[in-house]
Amino acid sequence: MNGIRKAINLAGVHGLGNHAVVICCLDIFNLGGFFGPWLFGYFTTVTGSSLGGMVFLVAASIVAPLLLLFLKKDATKAPSATAAPVSKEA
Repeated sequence: MNGIRKAINLAGVHGLGNHAVVICCLDIFNLGGFFGPWLFGYFTTVTGSSLGGMVFLVAASIVAPLLLLFLKKDATKAPSATAAPVSKEA
């Protein structure tokens, strides 16, 4: 857990948002831990061979990183807590 916490702190996520990010990551990990073996078993049963499950795992391993290419980086960032406040002079 310390590795995840260090990575999140390096990303600039602090406070309550820190816990939300960890919870979201753990939820995604749990879903993958359930659906991965379940789909492997499904494709193995449907095809009658473990080759069907292996083909699914290979396809998922290729498609998942390709989907990341479609994510857009958010151009607007919240100001950091350590940033100096901007003073308004009249």
